[in-house]
Amino acid sequence: MKSIDLINLSIIGRGAFADIFFDSKKSRVYKLYKSYDHPSLNGTGKEECGQDRTNKYRKAVFTTEFQAYIGIQDNSILIRYTPSFYGSVKIGKVQHDGQDLSNQYILDCCIEMECIDGISTKLNVILEDNTLKNNIENEFGFTFKDLLEEFNKCGVLYTLDSSAIINEQSFKLIDFATIDSHEFEPILG
Repeated sequence: MKSIDLINLSIIGRGAFADIFFDSKKSRVYKLYKSYDHPSLNGTGKEECGQDRTNKYRKAVFTTEFQAYIGIQDNSILIRYTPSFYGSVKIGKVQHDGQDLSNQYILDCCIEMECIDGISTKLNVILEDNTLKNNIENEFGFTFKDLLEEFNKCGVLYTLDSSAIINEQSFKLIDFATIDSHEFEPILG
């Protein structure tokens, strides 16, 4: 696994489990998972269970998302509708404005992928709006039913929390996993 430093990169997204760092020179993003020491865990990472269990839970979430990206790479349909995937990277340090923020992240839990510019919309919002859903299907030449079946064939069974990034040229799904993170809750007990 290659190792890089994230120094003075913009954070373009903040999720429950990870922050998204943008490298404008490479046009790539790094989805770096938050540790117990991150100031904004939003109550989703089971931080009430303490540092060790919280970080173990967050590593399990990373693993299922990482495995999902690996699992779709041989599917010609899904790679058209997901960002280019460059694997996992180990982060040496995270630094912004001279401040070392490395302790706020799980440095060996980072996914590197293509940066997609566009409007982000939750998949469930699209699926609940028939007009929006039909417009996207017609514009980009697929059906959501078929797309979600392809994910299932590849072992990606959790798309409930997925988002779509849409622009004039493309539709890309992000935030999917092989299983729902709630299944990891026995780790905490």
